[in-house]
Amino acid sequence: STDFDSDTLLGTLAAIVFITVFAGVLVVIAASIYKHMIPSPYFARFICHHKADAAAQARFLQMLFVQRSNQSCFLDSDHLTNLEELFDTVRCRCGRLIVYLTTDTMRRPWCAGEITIAWQVHQRVSTICH
Repeated sequence: STDFDSDTLLGTLAAIVFITVFAGVLVVIAASIYKHMIPSPYFARFICHHKADAAAQARFLQMLFVQRSNQSCFLDSDHLTNLEELFDTVRCRCGRLIVYLTTDTMRRPWCAGEITIAWQVHQRVSTICH
């Protein structure tokens, strides 16, 4: 009777250890897939603005958003290496497009394009009117 109880206990413990290790491996694989599927870097907000009219205001908004929410905020002035990637960033690497509207915002092709892309992909859009 003692041998049966110890064999049953050892089998149960071995099963628990196996299931725990298997679950851990699945979690690591799932986290890796999730990280691969979410484009990086990811920005909580993207500020669309007309530079000549609102560069300082956009910079202030960015600093305010980062300071108050502790989340990343895209401002194209910080990422001027490849302007072609701006639309892609709006399309799949930001949570919300913030449009700082001035009289000339919609006259800038890049601004109009960013807003258009956001609407096409049903991105959340907020506006601030100057």
